[in-house]
Amino acid sequence: MAASILPKFEFFEKININQLNPSGATDIPIEKTTCSSSGAGFLAFGDSEGKINIVNREFLVSENFGFNLRVHLLHQPKLREYLLSVGVDDSNQILRIWKVSQQDNSFSLSKYKDIRLNVNSTCSCIAATNTLSQIAIGLCNSHVILIRDVLKDRNPTQNIFQIKADDPITGVSFCERTNNIFLFVVNQGSVNVFETKSGNKGEQLDAIGADINCITSTEEQELVIGNKDGIFFFTPEGRGACLAIEQPKKLMWFRGYLIVVSDDPTKQRNSFVTVYDLKNKFIAFTESFHLFAHVMIEWNSLFIVTSEKKIFQLNEKDTQSKLENLFKRNLYTVAIALAKSQNYDDSSITEIFHRYGDHLYKKGDFDGAMAQYVYTIGRLEPSYVIRQYLDAQRIHNLTQYLQALHEKNVANSDHTTLLINCYTKLKDESKLNEFIKNDSSTQSFDVETAIKVCKQAGYVDHALYLAVKHGYQDWCLKILTEDSQKFERAVEYLSTLDFLDAEKSFKIYGKALVDTLATKAIELIYRLCNNYTPTESKNFPRVANASKSISTLFGIENEDRTRKNSKPEDFFNLFVDNRDALISFLEMFVDHYKISKAATSTLLELYLRAEQKEKREKALDLLKKKYSDFDVDHALVLARLANWKEGIIFIYEKLGLFQEILKAYIEDKDNKSILRLCKIRGSEEPNLWIQALNYFAKEEIDSQKDIIDALSHIEAENILPPLVVIQILSKSKLPLNVVRNYITNSLQQQEKDIAEDQKNIKTLEDETEKMRGHIRQMKTSSTTFQLSKCFMCSGKLELPAVYFLCQHSFHQRCLSETEKFCPICASSYQTILKAKESFALEANNHELLVKELNGKPDGFKVVASFFGRGLFSNIDELGPDAPLIRKMQ
Repeated sequence: MAASILPKFEFFEKININQLNPSGATDIPIEKTTCSSSGAGFLAFGDSEGKINIVNREFLVSENFGFNLRVHLLHQPKLREYLLSVGVDDSNQILRIWKVSQQDNSFSLSKYKDIRLNVNSTCSCIAATNTLSQIAIGLCNSHVILIRDVLKDRNPTQNIFQIKADDPITGVSFCERTNNIFLFVVNQGSVNVFETKSGNKGEQLDAIGADINCITSTEEQELVIGNKDGIFFFTPEGRGACLAIEQPKKLMWFRGYLIVVSDDPTKQRNSFVTVYDLKNKFIAFTESFHLFAHVMIEWNSLFIVTSEKKIFQLNEKDTQSKLENLFKRNLYTVAIALAKSQNYDDSSITEIFHRYGDHLYKKGDFDGAMAQYVYTIGRLEPSYVIRQYLDAQRIHNLTQYLQALHEKNVANSDHTTLLINCYTKLKDESKLNEFIKNDSSTQSFDVETAIKVCKQAGYVDHALYLAVKHGYQDWCLKILTEDSQKFERAVEYLSTLDFLDAEKSFKIYGKALVDTLATKAIELIYRLCNNYTPTESKNFPRVANASKSISTLFGIENEDRTRKNSKPEDFFNLFVDNRDALISFLEMFVDHYKISKAATSTLLELYLRAEQKEKREKALDLLKKKYSDFDVDHALVLARLANWKEGIIFIYEKLGLFQEILKAYIEDKDNKSILRLCKIRGSEEPNLWIQALNYFAKEEIDSQKDIIDALSHIEAENILPPLVVIQILSKSKLPLNVVRNYITNSLQQQEKDIAEDQKNIKTLEDETEKMRGHIRQMKTSSTTFQLSKCFMCSGKLELPAVYFLCQHSFHQRCLSETEKFCPICASSYQTILKAKESFALEANNHELLVKELNGKPDGFKVVASFFGRGLFSNIDELGPDAPLIRKMQ
């Protein structure tokens, strides 16, 4: 950076101290002064007579005798209570540390410690760390003295090392880091750095040097040197920035300013004192001083001391005054930089940008003005700027500002609308892509507004991109189905949604999908009804944005999230006016799913309405499905309305209405089906044979073969009594040869049955008589037991013993106390008792009697069976009918 091109300002006010305090200022022995220092609330001057003169704030001078001969160096460390000096006592160079005492506004020095320097060369410069843990002194013979622990050790060690070149040391400076301390050593030909905590290990940073007094350091402890080539900055790592300035005589650092003293080429024995603001790149003050001697920093001011005993104080003006000066000169860029360096608050800096933007706008520099208005975002109301750029010719500037609003996350929905409209009017699709496809987390905008505007402007793909990226499920489906009509992609997108979102979305947008992509739409519905799981898609990556989901939009986000199955009937309304698609949909569920009654009934109705043989066959297959679950009554109504005989008969079978089935066959005069039904179900319902025989009897000649077949089956299975059969057939005019064989066989069978029954009666009478005789014998005669062993343990029978009338005997010990019956005969006895109890219960079950009388064609056989079970065992309970029943017995 060249200093000659920097703007110059008068940001410091010069005060002549001699005019304010003429007596005090003239007491300073400037003509004898050899060195100076400041920083502890006073100005210190060392002279050639060994005195140290202290100047307080009132510029009153107090003399202190420092050395016998001469004061070479003064240095004020950060520890304000100490002052370092190097001078000569009796030809010995001594580092003398002074303790500074203050009383009111006066200062005094008391000797704290003397350290004799074991060198033969003159000391040229001095530096110290902030805590005085280390002191460095440069010598004219290219050596450096490093003294550690000055305050702690009584006799601190002096470590002397030499720079390779033979040039005198012109400056030393410390740079303190967290884990190390670096020492800069400068001579006229090089800049070197040493690590003082690791054995004074050093290296050369650069082959440029500086003269005495042309070395200083910043607040960050960067080294600053000046020579004929310019001003250079150094850190322990190497050289940094540089500034092109003519050969300086002295450098100092003051509150971020670099103070440079240089010769005034226009006047002899005059020197320029220039104050540089390197951060903001301007000169804050410059003036030529006659016979310059010292520049010092104290009390937040600069003090210029001349050899004429004149003292000038330079006071920095306040920031607001500086800014007003810059505003008058329209130097807004400098004003902004200055305000930032002074840590002005954001609102104040924004106001400067505002004024700068207005200034450029009035000049007609609309691009430059917009560049400044962008910096006001967040503080200045956007409408102020937008109103100025609504002219169509300035749409580019307006676009720039609206982009910045979004980048800084302060745009509202109106700004988003306006920006996208700007892009569309400019037909700048690349900028529109950059805006909506920006993945940066620093830019945000009202996504829904952007979707709407893109959609209205015809940029459907952009609207879709935003909807997918930000998880606006409803907008995504609306665009795919209504605007772009990309139905296959809509199905693909639906497949990636969670169950509740997919279910609700399909109910809303599924009609268009069913009408255009019936197969894929039906497959998706099947997935929704059968343990639905979302799929992955490269075109539609899943976005976790629950607040924009369909379920949230329609208030169903609190429904059971574990539910994974829809009901097929929930989607029936989507198939309005699309019968074929609905049939395909329901057929898929019939084949793979146990559908509801409503779904089955719907599919059955669709089949029957088609009035096609193929559909009727499918309808019958539907009813026969293993897992079909349908409303039988509803199905029967549909079958009757469609006059569908096969379906009617199947449903009758489902309901067990075999009488109705027989009537249907009789109406159709389907003799084969009549015989088949009677042969299958006639043994369970004999009345079917009775109705069939009545039908065949009426048909006479046409049914003779069927009657013969029926009689053969009735005879073989003994289903009907012959008398009933003959009574039915006697009403017809059938030839005798049709029933001759049946009658003959029936009479022969009855004769056999009578003979068998008589034989059984004789056998039972004999057994009964025998049992009665045995009972009489047991009641009237004694029973002799000649048993010799126990039937339980097979041991010899010994008393006490137990004998039963059934001729079984046991040891008493082999029986339990609760046994009252013979253990061997007990099971047979219990079986008889249970059978007797069962007969008694059945005999008293009048409902069972009535049921069997109605269901069996041979009522006499039923009554006889109940009579045998003891139907009239309690004759006395029958009242007036008791004598009649007893007489019948």
